[in-house]
Amino acid sequence: MSDRPVPDTVAPKRRRRFRTLAAVGLTGAVASIALVTFTTNATAAVTSNQTGNHDGYFYSFWTDAPGTVSMELGPGGNYSTQWYNTGNFVAGKGWNPGGPRTVTYQASFNPSGNAYLTLYGWTTNPLVEYYIVESWGNWRPPGAQSLGTVTTDGGTYDIYRTTRVNQPSIIGTATFDQYWSVRTSKRTSGTITAANHFNAWAARGMNLGTHNYMIMATEGYQSSGNSNVTILSSSPGGNDGGNNGGNNGGNNGCTVNVSRGQEWNDRFNVNFSVNGTNNWVVTINLGPGQSLQNSWNANISGTSGTITATPNGNGNNFGITVWRNGNNNTPTATCSTSGGNNGGNNGGNNGGSGWTNCSGGYVGLTFDDGPGSNTTTLLNILAQHGIRATMFVVGQNAASNPSLIQAIKNGGHWIGNHSYTHPYLTQMSQAQIQSELQQTQQAVQNAGGGTPNLFRPPYGATNGTIRSIAQSLGLTEIIWDVDSQDWNGASTAAIVQAANQLQNGQVILMHDNGALNTNAAISQIAQSLRNRNMCPGMISPVTGRAVAPDSNDGGNNGGNNGGGSCTVSVTRGQEWNDRFNVSFSVSGTNNWVVTINLGPGQSIQNSWNTTLSGGSGTIQARPNGNGNNFGITVWRNGNNNTPTASCAVG
Repeated sequence: MSDRPVPDTVAPKRRRRFRTLAAVGLTGAVASIALVTFTTNATAAVTSNQTGNHDGYFYSFWTDAPGTVSMELGPGGNYSTQWYNTGNFVAGKGWNPGGPRTVTYQASFNPSGNAYLTLYGWTTNPLVEYYIVESWGNWRPPGAQSLGTVTTDGGTYDIYRTTRVNQPSIIGTATFDQYWSVRTSKRTSGTITAANHFNAWAARGMNLGTHNYMIMATEGYQSSGNSNVTILSSSPGGNDGGNNGGNNGGNNGCTVNVSRGQEWNDRFNVNFSVNGTNNWVVTINLGPGQSLQNSWNANISGTSGTITATPNGNGNNFGITVWRNGNNNTPTATCSTSGGNNGGNNGGNNGGSGWTNCSGGYVGLTFDDGPGSNTTTLLNILAQHGIRATMFVVGQNAASNPSLIQAIKNGGHWIGNHSYTHPYLTQMSQAQIQSELQQTQQAVQNAGGGTPNLFRPPYGATNGTIRSIAQSLGLTEIIWDVDSQDWNGASTAAIVQAANQLQNGQVILMHDNGALNTNAAISQIAQSLRNRNMCPGMISPVTGRAVAPDSNDGGNNGGNNGGGSCTVSVTRGQEWNDRFNVSFSVSGTNNWVVTINLGPGQSIQNSWNTTLSGGSGTIQARPNGNGNNFGITVWRNGNNNTPTASCAVG
């Protein structure tokens, strides 16, 4: 396939035709086809024009040439397409409604002829069809004069505005504008911050209206090819009028609406919509015999009886799937504000999103060979799932990408030494080994990543000399217990299966190299660990085993050491019948350990801006990269006393 432009003698007709048919195709799909809903997790082949819902995502499929194109609906946000000498088609998965979402995706996109890989959607009032184009075939759309550029998510996009006159749309035949952001260089993976494009358009008078659907789409015209697209993560975004991830609502009350959703013989969905605050606790009362099978867009505690839901950064609409077990009643729910100072951090890098039960122990998730072109995508996926990992970086990559080292550190992750040029150290002299490790230490320090205290030899090839040199530099050698085989082309399922072997304290080898299957496996690994009550942990430089995160992590987490002594102030916060908030403010150091003494019977219900060890009695709080102000929610259990606290330098 060539990326050369279509000759001018051909291109004008093809370009006009391509845009026209794209609009007709997508609008026709909305106007004339039925909604179809598939059983959760089922894969399905789609060859006829339709829209619907599949495994938590909206999808749309349209073609004017049936029999020449097909779409396979995969798990979660995955789909694939194949087309051969097609007329025009558009297919994809996404959301209805859309909006200023932040979407992380990865794709295989192989067109021969005209095609787009694009985040695509519609709004009404005004009626607008919009494209954020990531890659294309042999012609770069839309063939108009650029209105300027927007630089975001590691790239630059040209902005265009075109108009369709009396053409089909989602509301019938109409005249409407098309808004375009077209990347100046192609890519097939990364993060799209849609709000940045919407804002850039608005600055040029290109205003959007009420959002209809949005999909991560494959579009083709008079071409052949195939694609495999996976939406790795998405969040509603923070630039939507302050309704998502903004203010926490203070002491205001809240309400929750409960609606019955999709149903099967053995289970059914329930949807919840919260109003009045963005910092809520929803208490859900399952009926006798009922239990939780699945959930989305919330952190859930409990699986039967009374369960609680709290925000995870995906807005105020969430849902659960309930096993009937002979009880078909719809659960009831109540809402209260959780208060505190989380201020929208619950969906970011607090390291605790959903990791509330670590009774099964801790595991070390490690990623080798970065930083590079995949690192931003990887960090976004990890943040989406509240995962902290250990990144064994190659020194020359660290030196070339200091901003990515900062991003790793700011994400609450640990940075390890993986040599400077990734050689077989066993084939090198002592002086060469020393240089490889020392240069990497210096590169990480120069980039602001602190001083690594963990070391992984490339290929796992080591000997006594290598270990001795590492120890002399303050480095503990870390190999692995489980090899994901992602470096060997392992499938997503195989990587997940490997991670399922992890036991308490063990470490798994994965890579930060843009491998589609590794990125796609993370969400399933996270869910599997939660199902086993296991949590991502740090790797101890003393034992080399995965343990609960604390401040002894080589300075890569939570800022500068600060030295000296510290003090902590304790303030009583918002209160409810059964629990209350306590806020803590540390001064004197950025590397602290706060010991909190709960009263008899009291226990922890929630925390923010810290990493906690323990759940009752004496607990310890440490920095997680979100500053020196943190808090906890305490279950009273008959004891209304405010906990006491003391501070020490970590």
